[in-house]
Amino acid sequence: MGRVRTKICGIGSVADLNVAVQAGADALGVIVGITHVSEDELSAPRAREVCSAAPAFISTVLVTHLPDPDEILHLAETIGVDTIQVHGDGVSADSMRKLWHRRRSLRIIRTVHVTGPCAIDAAREAATAAHAVLLDTRTTARLGGTGRTHDWRIRANPWRFLRSGHDHDIRCSRAAGSGQRADLRCQRLAADLFTTRPTLAATRSGWWT
Repeated sequence: MGRVRTKICGIGSVADLNVAVQAGADALGVIVGITHVSEDELSAPRAREVCSAAPAFISTVLVTHLPDPDEILHLAETIGVDTIQVHGDGVSADSMRKLWHRRRSLRIIRTVHVTGPCAIDAAREAATAAHAVLLDTRTTARLGGTGRTHDWRIRANPWRFLRSGHDHDIRCSRAAGSGQRADLRCQRLAADLFTTRPTLAATRSGWWT
């Protein structure tokens, strides 16, 4: 398996950003515009301040639940990111196509929430208007950052048809930050990455403490 790149989401400050960069993150996500619970949401001006501090070769990602492509593109321009992650579950296929055709130089990531084998068809559809597909686990209240896993056997092989690969979403909580439990969590993560062979591992901020 080649090198797995890392995106850390929920960056809330320049201090968070600096720690993530020092830890080796390839991409940094700011959450702006939510429809479900997220303690990491920022205002657009605050997100712009954070993203402007990113080093030149680190990708900045707008993570949003919003369904309207015009509003999403306006946010991306205001904040100054190079990538949009459409994380909401209310975005229609037509809206994604509109976003895709109007993206200019922006990269598009589409989240698919894995609730069963039907996610394969959803990912196939998502890949027609995205550079990459992120596979995530949701709850009723949260669209991401749940700390839960889905059945990774669903995603192990069928995803290779996707144009740009897929993401592997793992949240390492503060409680797992030290000691034997953290070691076991890291061993499990390494095994899961080997099994699913993703392009990018996405995690929520706070994993390094």
